[in-house]
Amino acid sequence: MENKITNGLQKETGINLNIGTYNIRNVTDRYEERKEALKETIEKMDCDILGLQEVSFDIKNDQTVFLNQDSKYIVLKAPLQIPFKHSNPNAPKCFNIDGNAVFVKKSFYDEYIDSYESKVLHLNPYRNVHLVRFTMKNKKEFIFINTHLHHVIQDSHIRKEQINQIFIWLSILYPSNTDLIIFVGDFNMGLVEVENYNLFMEKGYYSAFKKINGEEPKKTFPTGIKCETMDTDPDLTTDYIFIFDCNNHVKHEHVTIFGDKCVNEDNTLYPSDHYAIVVKSLVLLY
Repeated sequence: MENKITNGLQKETGINLNIGTYNIRNVTDRYEERKEALKETIEKMDCDILGLQEVSFDIKNDQTVFLNQDSKYIVLKAPLQIPFKHSNPNAPKCFNIDGNAVFVKKSFYDEYIDSYESKVLHLNPYRNVHLVRFTMKNKKEFIFINTHLHHVIQDSHIRKEQINQIFIWLSILYPSNTDLIIFVGDFNMGLVEVENYNLFMEKGYYSAFKKINGEEPKKTFPTGIKCETMDTDPDLTTDYIFIFDCNNHVKHEHVTIFGDKCVNEDNTLYPSDHYAIVVKSLVLLY
């Protein structure tokens, strides 16, 4: 993973890492039919650090255990204060969102990370934001944040309040020395919520997908999965990887969409109802 970056006469050493975000739609929407494809998709993503949303921690069906059967990852859970149940009375009893999770590849952690601290801010009983501050073996630090914001389309004012809550929380936790933050998740805001999207730009963040490709993906939801309990909201670009990098710590190679292929040639079945986004070979300079 070592890499030499040449900038004029100055040579800087860095590491290549893959960063991802994926809403995995808990254990509903034909989960038993799609779960092997979901696991295969996450394996292909090959993330060093991955933020997952809509995760079930249920004892009988803990998705973090299923996805980590090969013990490749360190799993950091961020449980909600109250598990989120579907508002549709006809929804299956299995619909259950217990929280979000951050997967950290053990090989990456063992080679580069000295320690971490994990903190959770509860935005309301059903939504939270999970922050992990990594200290590398050379004592450099960076922050990884994973979240899933309020989901009702017309409630942009609630998402605005949640985003502002997060920024206030960050400023209190780390009033200085936060020059590299990687912020991922399902923000549920879509590109139509220009004001909320621009809150990140105003704070000095940029979208990795847009920076690399010149524009955001046309959509990251829905994939095309069909079932009685599917989310019927219109096409949205709602999954992002935002980066705050005030001292030019990172360089990018490319960004990739995953989870956009149907399962077993069934165009009504996908690994999830969201696409995953992965920044490949993000070079973290140190």
